Amino acid sequence: MKTFVTMLLAIIFAISTFFSCYTESLNDSIEDSLIENIDDEGTVNEQFNVKIIQSDFDWNNIPDSYSNSIWEISNNYELEGLSILLPKNVTLKFTGGSLNNYASILGENTKIDAGLVGSFDGSGVFEGTWNLEKVYPEWFGAVGDGSNYDADAFISAVNFLMVMGGGNLILTTGKDYVIDKEILLYSNISVLGNSANISVAQTTYDVSPNRFFAIFTTVHLDKRPHSAPAASFATGIIQFSNIHIKDITFKLNRDGTTMALGWMLSSDFNAIRFVDTENSTVENCHFIDKQTSDIWTLLAVVTFEKSNNCKAINNTFNRCTAIAISEGTANIIDGNVMNNSPGTQIEVFLGTHHQVINNTTNEQWYAVSTIGSSAKYSLVSNNTINESSLSAITMGHKNEVVGTDYGADYSIVENNYITGGVVGTHTGRVGIFLQNGKGIKVINNTIRNLFKGATHENQDAAILISGARTVSEQVWHDDLIVEGNTIASVTTAIQLRDIINANISNNIIDNVYVGIYGESNAANSPNSKLILDNNQITDSNIAFLLNGPDNVLTNNEITRVDQFGNLHYGHYVFNSNIIKECLIGPNSLHPLSFTMRDNYFYNSIPLGTLEEGSMVTMRAPNMAVNNLIIEGNIIDSPNSIRPTTWVLRAFELQGFAGSQYFN
Repeated sequence: MKTFVTMLLAIIFAISTFFSCYTESLNDSIEDSLIENIDDEGTVNEQFNVKIIQSDFDWNNIPDSYSNSIWEISNNYELEGLSILLPKNVTLKFTGGSLNNYASILGENTKIDAGLVGSFDGSGVFEGTWNLEKVYPEWFGAVGDGSNYDADAFISAVNFLMVMGGGNLILTTGKDYVIDKEILLYSNISVLGNSANISVAQTTYDVSPNRFFAIFTTVHLDKRPHSAPAASFATGIIQFSNIHIKDITFKLNRDGTTMALGWMLSSDFNAIRFVDTENSTVENCHFIDKQTSDIWTLLAVVTFEKSNNCKAINNTFNRCTAIAISEGTANIIDGNVMNNSPGTQIEVFLGTHHQVINNTTNEQWYAVSTIGSSAKYSLVSNNTINESSLSAITMGHKNEVVGTDYGADYSIVENNYITGGVVGTHTGRVGIFLQNGKGIKVINNTIRNLFKGATHENQDAAILISGARTVSEQVWHDDLIVEGNTIASVTTAIQLRDIINANISNNIIDNVYVGIYGESNAANSPNSKLILDNNQITDSNIAFLLNGPDNVLTNNEITRVDQFGNLHYGHYVFNSNIIKECLIGPNSLHPLSFTMRDNYFYNSIPLGTLEEGSMVTMRAPNMAVNNLIIEGNIIDSPNSIRPTTWVLRAFELQGFAGSQYFN
């Protein structure tokens, strides 16, 4: 037993001696290593790989040993035009110092840790490779105090991001950056505002040399950016992509209380202009101006020109004209809110497959369209237009440039809600205006409370289809569908001119002066055909005023109208309609043919005038009537204030021929 204890004590002593010697050797090794790695250029801490850069650091001869390290820079360096070559894998950590007056800085997988400290004066360029996720304009001298000009810092920061191949330019919440110069953006750059402000310098709207025409743009604007396509800066070749501007409040500072009208009219300006750009967005930004209803300019502050798949999403616009698209493909304007706009709040010129959806517009000052589109295969949907101007939505424009088609062919206008505002000479009068285009669908819109007058001849209509201003500008509408719309309290619900084929069906119309007014001159549009099916018209003055070559009225229900209206000229099929409590029934003048089958008249005068009270009243002093058919109609008038006197009252029929059938 004694031998075993002695052996155990010997083992414990040996282990203790070993660890004591190892610890002493390890401490000596660490101490020797630290001493060996201190040199004359700066203080070195190899354990954390940090180098403190001294005031006399030689930027022209950087030791290779300075790679793979963090440089703490607390001094200001005047580099006198030096081109700096940084070793690889360096992190420049600015703790109050800066690099100034450099020609270039060449990085090699270089990082920057600077917070919001001014680190570079922007005097030179950046080259090489940089490993950064974000850049701050403060690194290049931006202040963001609402008075100092910050554009140069933004330009330097954006140019730095361009060298990196893109990245995020980060603005600081609560700051107000004043911009006095145009800032060019490049592919893969995002400007993330964090609710910061960007204010346009007051000198912006002065005469040269202070004049500039955009805050953020992809191409230089060397002149006033008039409404496109009259003044284009684009080539039509995509050069930029993946640019995103988000969460910024833009203060445009065009003050209508101090600027003269002429000065304001020449202050055309884009806050953002994407030219030859694709897959880019303007999102959740606020555009605030100071224009007034007397002193304003019409140009949109956000413009996409010959760009594809760009989006303006969830932005707000106050006292400025909002958004314009010029040509391009598949751009989207979605969820924006416009208040107190001078001009057309959303304008789409040409191009194809654009979408204007889910936007809300309020008061508009100038007598132009609220939303206008002359792009083919486009969608205008689910917008709320609270105070329309000349027209709430205009589809197609007259062909202003020779050889250019401004038709909105094969577009869809659906599920929009439109109400009128203050009615003036040219405002609050038209809901949806189809001016140029074929194959357009107008479906499921609600239009209420526009101007309601007592004449149908002034083009005041909830839905107006008319392309003719002069003979030389005649535009014919073909294959139109107007379906499922709800219309109330307007002058004319649906007015059609210059049509070839139109199908008007399933519309609900209430409290209007005229329900449906269709007119096409047989000499100018001999093949025009109008189909009216399953429409409801109630509590109105006149249900129909029709005057066209070929008209089909089927399955319509007319209730409590003063006059059914006129079915003049052309060929008519009038079948399976229900007419209730109509004080004056249909009247036909100069029909070419007339078929009237299976209609139901309740407490109404079927066909004629109030005085005549005829089943049919027909005059054709100048035209031949062929195929007059009246068959299977039901007349149920127990409470009629006038009895039906005539079954058929036809007079002055010239060249009356063909088949006549009465049942």
